[in-house]
Amino acid sequence: MKKLAVVLLIPILVFSLVSCDADIRAKFADAMGKLNGNVWIDLGAVKPSTAGVDGVTDVVNNVTPTTPSAAIADLGLEELGVSVDIDSLGVTNVLKPQSSEEKKTLEESLSTALNSETQTQQLIDTLSQKVEDPATVEATQGSMKVAAAALTAVADLNKDVPAEIKNTLQSFATALTDAADSSDLTQADVVTVQLITNLVSSTASAVKNIDKVESDPTAQAAVTAAIDDSLFVVNVAQQLSGVGNLDLTQMLNLSDLMNMLNGSKALSRDIDETSEVIDEIDFSSFSDEVITYINQISKIVVAYVGASDQGVITEADYNRMIRSLKMVRSAYDNAMSIAKAAGLENIPASLKDSCGLTGMMDYAIAVVFPELDTFGKSAIFKEMFFSTNDTVDFRSVLQSLLAHSEDLLKGTVTKQTKLSIGKGYYEALKGSLNDSVAGDNMHEKLATKLTSYAKIQTFQSSVLSASETIKIMSDISGNTLIYENLEKLDLKGWFNDINDK
Repeated sequence: MKKLAVVLLIPILVFSLVSCDADIRAKFADAMGKLNGNVWIDLGAVKPSTAGVDGVTDVVNNVTPTTPSAAIADLGLEELGVSVDIDSLGVTNVLKPQSSEEKKTLEESLSTALNSETQTQQLIDTLSQKVEDPATVEATQGSMKVAAAALTAVADLNKDVPAEIKNTLQSFATALTDAADSSDLTQADVVTVQLITNLVSSTASAVKNIDKVESDPTAQAAVTAAIDDSLFVVNVAQQLSGVGNLDLTQMLNLSDLMNMLNGSKALSRDIDETSEVIDEIDFSSFSDEVITYINQISKIVVAYVGASDQGVITEADYNRMIRSLKMVRSAYDNAMSIAKAAGLENIPASLKDSCGLTGMMDYAIAVVFPELDTFGKSAIFKEMFFSTNDTVDFRSVLQSLLAHSEDLLKGTVTKQTKLSIGKGYYEALKGSLNDSVAGDNMHEKLATKLTSYAKIQTFQSSVLSASETIKIMSDISGNTLIYENLEKLDLKGWFNDINDK
């Protein structure tokens, strides 16, 4: 159980490195002395440029639906040998793939807006709005399904496609298929899916040419294009989900955190294992160091999920965040698997900047939040904690906890703080814990439940593939801090051990 806790804690604690909600992010930046606004714009003497934002919103406001077969032709997939069974998808309309000129214009508009002191906030606010036009929703959902099918077909392009690329593309396809079921799509989803549609053809070209990369300049260019397109999706999806351009490494001493997780007693606390029900959770036995980390974590998590001052986390905002992070992870995985298959000596030099400590932190966050969301929707989670409440999930529990625990919501936890939760959840939790201790030790039963979840193959595959991506990023950047600590856990060996039990 300790190892599983550490597996979850490492990326969860990394949450303290990032903020998401635009308003709260601005407050963070202000507190850190990083808001350097233009005084003339602030005074209204100069009207700020909106060229980048206007260029992006034009794409959303002028969506041109097309048929799946026409989209596949526009992407040139047939020429690359990619065959998609359109009839099985039940899709009528998709987003029209962009021409090279349209793609360049969109990317330039996004870059302009996201690198502008005055336009980034406006872009995030604008693209967070729900898409109301049914035709645009239908075309966006259709594009997700077609892109998923195309990526799956690319994975089977030929027998020589490296296994890591096959696995990555299939995971990417799953994330897109899941997102296609969403009914509350935002303008950010439209833009992200348009970029992913563009990415499909460059990825197919890279996969087809991957075995010639050392001798063929055309193959080298194809690999570079796929990596660049993937990293552009990463950057845009992060920004549009609310992640700011903060220097994450300055917000937490990661080295100290890793040391604390690997053998330090700072996280230990005395627990009365004879107690049948934990009425309140307090922090009196935690060290001051851990209290500091907890407050950082709570502030960032609150910002990331967009919790209000009352602790409310809207389902639409939460789901948008999860969708965006799944795309971030998939695009990172895509870039790194192609880079590894091509050979690190054949990758673009610019990739190194995206694989440093900050990049690995961004990636870890993109892995953990969706994994927590999946865990919170599992039967095992409900059986462990809330067996009498079928509507429970990670978002609703977190919202109830924040709404009833002001110190956690505000990031002002002290050793005197006691956590509370809503009455309905408390009663469900109390019932589950009473059931757990019947004739046995509560903690042993909870450990057994956690082990049951850890045996799920999709969870194991997700964790191991994430570890592999971190390793590739570590190899490219030369920064080994995070991967060395993951390696000490021997995740593969641990999974093998619990699978044998």
